Amino acid sequence: ESTLRCGVTFLAAALLVLKLTTPILTHRSLKIIGDSSYALYLIHWPVVCILQFYKYDQWLFKIIAMLLCLAVSILVYEKYEKWYLTLTEKWTFLLIGGLYLASAVIYIVYIMTQAEAVLPVDIDKPRTY
Repeated sequence: ESTLRCGVTFLAAALLVLKLTTPILTHRSLKIIGDSSYALYLIHWPVVCILQFYKYDQWLFKIIAMLLCLAVSILVYEKYEKWYLTLTEKWTFLLIGGLYLASAVIYIVYIMTQAEAVLPVDIDKPRTY
């Protein structure tokens, strides 16, 4: 397995260095996957973690995970990333600031609800041992 991995990595590096262009390497489907590769990188792990809750056959699991990751990453690229890349600095700053603020609020609400769940029901009454 490690030999195959090294060979594929070397072949990919050689293709990049030599700047080879063939009909296969310039195919539209590979361009779409390449454009959405960052979204694929971000999305693949949550999808795999979610799918692990289901008891699929090993091969079926891998096929579903790959297809779902590809579909979601292409959707995210087309509907969000393309739009995001057209934003000005001001709007990018506002968007990222809003996302940080939303994350902080969600985290604070989560912490507060967890603290309530841990507290005993009759907190005002003294404990008897």
